[in-house]
Amino acid sequence: MLHDITDLRRADQIRRDFVANVSHELRTPLTAIRGYVEALSEGDANADESRQFLEIIARHTQRMERLVKDLLRLARLDAGQETLDAVACETRGLADAVVADLAPETVARRQRLEITVAPGADLVRGDPAKLHDALRNLVANAITYAPAGTTIRIDAAREDGRVALSVSDEGPGSPKKISRACSSGSIGWTSRAPATRAARASDSRS
Repeated sequence: MLHDITDLRRADQIRRDFVANVSHELRTPLTAIRGYVEALSEGDANADESRQFLEIIARHTQRMERLVKDLLRLARLDAGQETLDAVACETRGLADAVVADLAPETVARRQRLEITVAPGADLVRGDPAKLHDALRNLVANAITYAPAGTTIRIDAAREDGRVALSVSDEGPGSPKKISRACSSGSIGWTSRAPATRAARASDSRS
């Protein structure tokens, strides 16, 4: 009985943390959008400023769209309704695509993205779109919370017969570990050390 109560409390705490994190991720872009909409409605911005404000609004809107898509995908995973199209993916190509997607954000924060693929980790088996989304979310999170002017690393290595993709930065770290099934591997993030956050998406090699 005590074990059951402990599990219930742990599950309830995970739920509370999840709701708090989602609320924060939604509140940040909503606050920015509201601020720039108010600035535009006042009519004091010139043409260049208006264009810049609209670009920022569009960027934050896309961020919320990605979050909603991730939440829907998470619900489908929990319900066993998400299908996986597992194929062999080039690890370097996967990381390069994510870096290219997030280049404007890293330039704005003067951050550097470094990719290292260890021998034997050149291929990872999984759903290409979902692996890309998972890695992109992890790198985007690192860009947001790591200090400006620092380095963010994407590393691929063989671990226990699998290819592990890890994202590490010099930010405050994440105290929780969350994993989700992805083919025969997992997607999640964990704290490796104080002031360093490492995120991992791993899958078995074909």
